[in-house]
Amino acid sequence: MIAFWVKFGGGWALWAGILLFLLGAAGALWGYKETLAAEGSSTGRALLLVRLAALLLFALILLHPVLAVQERSPEKPVLAVLLDDSRSMAVRDSLDGLSRAAAARRILFSGGDKSLADRLSRDWELSFHLFSGPPISVSRKRAASTAGAARGGRSLIRKALVDTARRDRAGRLGAMLVFTDGRETGPGTGSLPVRVPVHLVGLGGSGAGTSYRDLAVKAVQVGERALLANRMEGLLEVSSRGLPETTTTLVLERD
Repeated sequence: MIAFWVKFGGGWALWAGILLFLLGAAGALWGYKETLAAEGSSTGRALLLVRLAALLLFALILLHPVLAVQERSPEKPVLAVLLDDSRSMAVRDSLDGLSRAAAARRILFSGGDKSLADRLSRDWELSFHLFSGPPISVSRKRAASTAGAARGGRSLIRKALVDTARRDRAGRLGAMLVFTDGRETGPGTGSLPVRVPVHLVGLGGSGAGTSYRDLAVKAVQVGERALLANRMEGLLEVSSRGLPETTTTLVLERD
């Protein structure tokens, strides 16, 4: 986009132009005072206006007007940064024993003005979102903090991607950067945003023993039959890694 505007010189030229116009206008009014007092003297009024316009033009010339032209760069595309906020992000198996949530923040924000977020912001307008369900837009300060983080339910990756793309009313979303520790843990609906590149950063430990999931159902034992609306007993055994006080709900449905 190209912008145009007029700039005027300052210093003595500015004051000289203002002074010249004021003196000339006062002299013109004094010279035409009798003409202006007379009724029906449209010619005198027209001459006065012409003289004032000439004085104004001369004063503007003394101000050295310059037509400035600048080509403004277009708006930066938006890079949506999505941070997994599910409970498993609290597991401490990343980067020097940090939690996965803290590791994501270190990758993004450590390094001062040379951090990944600052380097990305040179070419992108960053928007930050937390997700463990529908994505929640947050400020950069809130995204960089681990206070209250990793308390959500499931890593609804597909829903986070679809909802973020749907919110892009202006069509400025250029890409999405997702920090997550797991795969999709919910069914999700809606087609994925084909036109928007998605870059994933995986978090969590690697190496021997890490094929073990953060939370897994090991065994379920219930009776083969039960009377409706009656109490029954069952055994549900789960295993978890790095998730203390895990609560699991068993739902029985009638076939």
